[in-house]
Amino acid sequence: MSQENVDAMWRGLEAWRRGDVKTLGALMDEFIAPEFEIEPLYFDGSYRGHEGLWQLWSDLEGVWD
Repeated sequence: MSQENVDAMWRGLEAWRRGDVKTLGALMDEFIAPEFEIEPLYFDGSYRGHEGLWQLWSDLEGVWD
């Protein structure tokens, strides 16, 4: 993984912790393909695209509360 990608990942994690959706959105636009899809192990179904990623983060926050 390039240092640029490592730095972007750290910026994303820090933005998530702060609740900085503007920075997260900008990073998603730059690094996450619109056709992104993930099927998390302990969640039903899959999450697609940027909207799906926002929903996954929302669902994860509910689990960690």
